[in-house]
Amino acid sequence: MKNFTKLIWKHSSQPTPIIPRANIGDEKVMFTVFFSEEGIQFIHQLPHGETMNSRTFVKDVLTPLQNKYVQQKHAKQIEITIHHDNSRLHTAKHTKQFLQNSVFDQLQHPAYFPDIAPCDLSLFGILKKELKGVMIANELQAYDLVSRILAEIHQIEIWRTLRSWITLLQWIAKHDGDYQSKDKR
Repeated sequence: MKNFTKLIWKHSSQPTPIIPRANIGDEKVMFTVFFSEEGIQFIHQLPHGETMNSRTFVKDVLTPLQNKYVQQKHAKQIEITIHHDNSRLHTAKHTKQFLQNSVFDQLQHPAYFPDIAPCDLSLFGILKKELKGVMIANELQAYDLVSRILAEIHQIEIWRTLRSWITLLQWIAKHDGDYQSKDKR
């Protein structure tokens, strides 16, 4: 499908460029990203054709993340707080049981607040900007590209993201959870 741009500066003798556009039927790739003030800690790409459910989340995301912390940080000596939203796979019995017996201390996510995850405040925006117009041939290329972009995010940007997130949570708490008026800040 050709997707001609609506407005562009070009010489009349130049051809109109074709800009790639995502279509509804285009394949999507799901990434799960965990980060801390030290940087990106874990990236998981859901394989093509698989569905993310509680068992997959525990087996392919939480268990390897926990193993990483146990090996690198001696997790029994430090507190590791984990945050995720209230999607079904995060609140499923299997996930909750794993978290209760894990090295993680879970920071509770308020109900009906889908867009206050720290990744939504900055990191995914950076990813979207960097990937705009990029044609990706396969899953390996997608993983390599996403991993490289996330690894190149400067630590100051990650700190800024975490500070913004804390400020947002404080604002919501101060306004008795009235998140609907966040635009009036």
